Amino acid sequence: MFGPAGHLYVYFTYGMHHCANVVTGSESGAEAVLLRGITPLVGVAAMTERRPAARRTADLANGPGKLCAAFGLDLGHNGHDMCGYSDIWVGDDGCEPELSPYVGPRVGISKAVDLPWRWRAHTSR
Repeated sequence: MFGPAGHLYVYFTYGMHHCANVVTGSESGAEAVLLRGITPLVGVAAMTERRPAARRTADLANGPGKLCAAFGLDLGHNGHDMCGYSDIWVGDDGCEPELSPYVGPRVGISKAVDLPWRWRAHTSR
């Protein structure tokens, strides 16, 4: 969560999972968006190879640790420029998300559970 905006912040947690955030704030603050999960549309074979225990395509990257494993993200990707031209980037694929994203309670925590900081948008693809 520290570093220049637009860069990847990867960390190892619980002694077993990598998690990734895209830094959104200034270098002096801790502001980032956790890459929580995705529904794979392409690259399913590569993700399945990296996550052979996943029983369904929907389970390949439906959590922060699973997402990093499916994409092969680890500490070596920390600090990667997400706005540059490389193999890791965030972009617009032209597919419009649903206009009413799901907003729900935060999970896995005991404080501020009621804050609507957990949301997802999906496409009809």
